[in-house]
Amino acid sequence: FGLDISVFLHKAISCDEGAGEFHLQPAIPITKVETVCKKLIGLFKRADATLVVCFDGDHHILKNEENKKRRTEHSGAAAHLKDILLRENPDQHVEEAKKMMKQATYVRPDIIAHAVSIFKEHKVETYGAIYEADFQLWYWEMTGFTHGTISVDSDIFAMGSKDANSLFIDLLNVESSDGKCKIIKRDDVWKQDLFGKGSRINTGLQGRKREAAKRNVQAQTLSVR
Repeated sequence: FGLDISVFLHKAISCDEGAGEFHLQPAIPITKVETVCKKLIGLFKRADATLVVCFDGDHHILKNEENKKRRTEHSGAAAHLKDILLRENPDQHVEEAKKMMKQATYVRPDIIAHAVSIFKEHKVETYGAIYEADFQLWYWEMTGFTHGTISVDSDIFAMGSKDANSLFIDLLNVESSDGKCKIIKRDDVWKQDLFGKGSRINTGLQGRKREAAKRNVQAQTLSVR
């Protein structure tokens, strides 16, 4: 199975524990990152499944504006945090400071290197994508390198796959002992409203909307081959 590690890392550094260690100087390995990586490794070892981890490469040009917005939010939160710590009574603003600490986090190169070292230590293959991991994971399925994809980023299932029975594992919870998640057959996404009325997720890919979405995905994937 191909694993998109990106969101797992973001979640690890933006929790209370992870954010606290993120802001320490000099930088140290973040305990929560190690915990999450080892839990993922353990889940798939117990399931006797082979894990292949994919890291984001350069972001696609279409995400330039979104990335600029995120950088502004990070730097703004960092400046706000500094302002709080310089106040006369910073201990009276603990909750506000904790919120800014989380918002100021981002996945630094040393955090990626730490995660890679953990996976390599446990003999798990790791790869860097050309663009974001979504495209690489889709390509792995299309070429038969993997049988399915694990992520917490639901937009990837719209890309489809070579095998109608290939699996997309979404919303994987590493805190659960048995790896609680949603398991989706890719082909079902195009055939119907997969989750049904009243569900938390609705694909919305029906009729002309479905065809438009499919053309859009094809155009994006062709541009990065």
